[in-house]
Amino acid sequence: MNDLRPVVSIVIVSKDGLQYLRQSFPVILSQSTNLPYEILLIDSGSTDGSVAFVERCAATDARIRLIQIPSQEFHHARTRNLGAELAKGRYVAFLGGDAVPVDSGWLAGLLEPLRGGDDPLVVATYARQVPRAGANVVAVCRTGYNYGATALLQGRDLAMSQKERYHFSTVSCCLDTVRVVPPLFDPTYPVGEDIALSRRIIDAGSRIAYVPESIVAHSHDYSGWDLMRRYYDNAVIHQRLSIFAPIDTSLGGDGMRYWVSSMSVLRRRSFGDLARFVFGFGCSAIGLQMGLYRRWLPSTVRRALSVYWTAND
Repeated sequence: MNDLRPVVSIVIVSKDGLQYLRQSFPVILSQSTNLPYEILLIDSGSTDGSVAFVERCAATDARIRLIQIPSQEFHHARTRNLGAELAKGRYVAFLGGDAVPVDSGWLAGLLEPLRGGDDPLVVATYARQVPRAGANVVAVCRTGYNYGATALLQGRDLAMSQKERYHFSTVSCCLDTVRVVPPLFDPTYPVGEDIALSRRIIDAGSRIAYVPESIVAHSHDYSGWDLMRRYYDNAVIHQRLSIFAPIDTSLGGDGMRYWVSSMSVLRRRSFGDLARFVFGFGCSAIGLQMGLYRRWLPSTVRRALSVYWTAND
């Protein structure tokens, strides 16, 4: 495999992710595919030993390449575009540095709809995310709702809510760079580069496939303030992309489906977990509404709420 030009390039974007890279690299290096693949790890200023770890791995496996950039140069869109530019393969799989594939079928699962699937319009795929062991109840519910066990095709001609139609994640995804022409990501988006890309793909008439058989462990235990700020930025980006409007009935429907989905988790949990879920849901809803109506907020409030400087939008 090492003597063949890669057909697939796995681009990992990481900073201080040593604990996850130690888990993910053995799995990534033993993927069950006959296609030659390479691994590009872009490190943006790690100080936890990540660079030394990747260098040791690269010394024994020629498929691994390390690219280092200063931390101040990291940008969700531009850094991933850099990975795509340096990739040698036609198919580029992006993996977050803190996401860990659960088995050797992760890559094959992402590739199948692109290479041998039933729908020739599919040009991008993304994986299921499952919460890490010990994740809090909000992370368990959010991840379970956004990444269920049922496969999904997303397209402009398919009946679904706006959220379902354009949902996509670069935490674990794969793109055919012959049919999705680089640069892949719009650098004018400080965050939400994945949703901007899905909008571009679907509005052009192509489709995206959600592949629940391809699984990565990935979740975050956000505080209430963190949730509020993340949902604020998400609302700003979605509104900028004309996906959400302040008065949008599909948002209410998605919120109700989230509650129903979460009940299957919460009925097996304690009252304390129920309270934590309600608090997290409230913080998320407040952040979402503030993002949708940000034009009425003072600039100091917009700056405080935005993690990724969407306050300037």
